[in-house]
Amino acid sequence: MTHQGVYLAYFSAEFGNSMGIFLVQDNTIVGGDIGGGIYDGHFEVVDHKAVGSVLFSTKGGSQTITGAVTDLPASYETSFGFQLPLEDQDFHSFETIAGPVNVRFEKIKNLDV
Repeated sequence: MTHQGVYLAYFSAEFGNSMGIFLVQDNTIVGGDIGGGIYDGHFEVVDHKAVGSVLFSTKGGSQTITGAVTDLPASYETSFGFQLPLEDQDFHSFETIAGPVNVRFEKIKNLDV
């Protein structure tokens, strides 16, 4: 499973940019971004793609890079289908309920045995 590892993620959307760090291991993806967002998801490998969903949660009181603003804690689930290996793509695009997001991954630690 060459996709297992620790990744830096560089996000861009209509209202800004962000970055985060993620652990991808045993078909699980978890991480956080510099805006305080927390990600908790799962996926399956289908035809060289990671296909799954992630729950995005924020404490509120800020604007996301998609332009969404909330004063209260919020969370929503987003589906994705990312070509593997994650770091070999210039960027991956996905739709959220708050708008489209692009992400580029940089693998900083390999966890494969």
